[in-house]
Amino acid sequence: MTLSRNSIFDNGSLGIDLGPDGVTMNGSRTPPGPNNWMQMPVVTDWSDDGTQTTHHATAPPNSTVALFTAMPNPSGYGEGKTYLSTVTAGAIR
Repeated sequence: MTLSRNSIFDNGSLGIDLGPDGVTMNGSRTPPGPNNWMQMPVVTDWSDDGTQTTHHATAPPNSTVALFTAMPNPSGYGEGKTYLSTVTAGAIR
């Protein structure tokens, strides 16, 4: 079963938290674990020409990445408030 487009925000904590210790940084855990400790996508660049927004990011190849507007969170990582779109990460080049 796939759950998608879920808006998880304003709950007093992280919207999604894989462990009890707050933000799980990329590379800080090895499988097994919740969601196999999948690496979080990292936006490296984006542009908006008024018609189209383009994002460049790193994410596990072939993973599905849902894009949301962010609601500020004390962790500095934000929470997904409003769903924008879903993309599939490309293969590593």
